[in-house]
Amino acid sequence: VTGFQFAIVKILTGIFQAPTKPMIDSLIMDHVDKNVFGKVRLFGILGSGLGSYLGGKLLLYSQSNIHVHVPEDPWIDIASRLWNIFVWKDETGFNLLFLAHVLLTIPTLLCIRQLQLVENTASLQAKDSSNNKTTASTSENSRRIPSYVVNHIFNDFDHLLFFSIIYVMGTSGGVSDTFTYLRFSEVGCDADHMGKSRMLSSLAGAIMFWFSGSLSEVMGRENILVLSLFCVGLRFSLLQRMESPIYGYAAETIRGSIFGAFWSSSTVYASQMGGPRATMLLLLNGVYNGIGRSTGSLVGGRIQALVGTEELFRYMSYTNVLFAILMICYYNAKRRRCVSRNYLSMRSLPERTSESKKVI
Repeated sequence: VTGFQFAIVKILTGIFQAPTKPMIDSLIMDHVDKNVFGKVRLFGILGSGLGSYLGGKLLLYSQSNIHVHVPEDPWIDIASRLWNIFVWKDETGFNLLFLAHVLLTIPTLLCIRQLQLVENTASLQAKDSSNNKTTASTSENSRRIPSYVVNHIFNDFDHLLFFSIIYVMGTSGGVSDTFTYLRFSEVGCDADHMGKSRMLSSLAGAIMFWFSGSLSEVMGRENILVLSLFCVGLRFSLLQRMESPIYGYAAETIRGSIFGAFWSSSTVYASQMGGPRATMLLLLNGVYNGIGRSTGSLVGGRIQALVGTEELFRYMSYTNVLFAILMICYYNAKRRRCVSRNYLSMRSLPERTSESKKVI
């Protein structure tokens, strides 16, 4: 496989995979309360961690048995043919992983189809109770959705700032996904260490997803976003100073825990921002997983080629911490303006009351 062919496959995979998560999130949020959303995502993050850990084991097993040939007997033992196709004739050891990925998408597809059937039944019942005028006006509004969403975001500075933070976090995620395991290999770690680190990240994320609703109510969305930026900076600092797998385990644990709170609160906020829920969640995933992570991979690759992985992580740590400090300054100034505005309105209230008495 040439590099160009591999790039085409990656692009096509990204195109078809991009709307999957926001569509699933939208389907889930139509059937559960917002405070329960994080608990539902818990099972997804647990599956991701278990898959990463077992994937590392499967890769090591496949690579260690590349040249073990099982005699073919197509009339008796079909498993031997599969072994020779996916393991013995595989020079890299990844074919078995790709096969497992394809098989695991089947139950996911069946669950999505079941949710869609439930939603279609509810929508048909709603259409029966509505008249044609309402349907026509809904179709007209659906044509205006893209322009409405853009105007809604750019006319509100808080919404624009929110998506800016999502972009910074996505850029950091792109750098992390591209170069974290390169950093692992630089200090002598293998696929087993990487699988364990991913499992720790998923376990921490699962715990945080479970408590994300309560944490959002206690801390608030703004504080969670600022804390997320600080924790990402700390994670990059640990990876930059990495000397053994313990640093990587700590960094991945921080990643999973803070991502659980960050993504749950961001998804709930985006769904309540205004506009169609599915459209806002698509935009959220597009900014984070699309534009942000792509920028991180491209720009991070250029910086890594110039200064190395260690210095790249140092720069990313400084960037996230600096952005968090700027957010603290803005949010504190916003709170002071709100307090002073409320104080002035409370002071003017007695004067208005006395004036109204004089008029009476």
